[in-house]
Amino acid sequence: MKARSQEDLIRLYGNPHVDYIMQLETSVAGMEKINYCEVVISTGQEKEDILNILNELEEEFPGLVSDDVKANAGELVAKYQ
Repeated sequence: MKARSQEDLIRLYGNPHVDYIMQLETSVAGMEKINYCEVVISTGQEKEDILNILNELEEEFPGLVSDDVKANAGELVAKYQ
């Protein structure tokens, strides 16, 4: 996803399901600007709860979770049931 503000990162890291955040913003002369944020989530609950967590994060942080991420998570949950 696109890089987030410092305020968003602090709020996001306060979520009990967020384990890790990496944000990279660079602008090197002659190279394409990189503006990227990665968020790793986990749950000690059922794997099906991953979809609920993704929906909650998307509600609180619009644009955080892409449709592709939700679709991939759904496929993984279905595959390992």
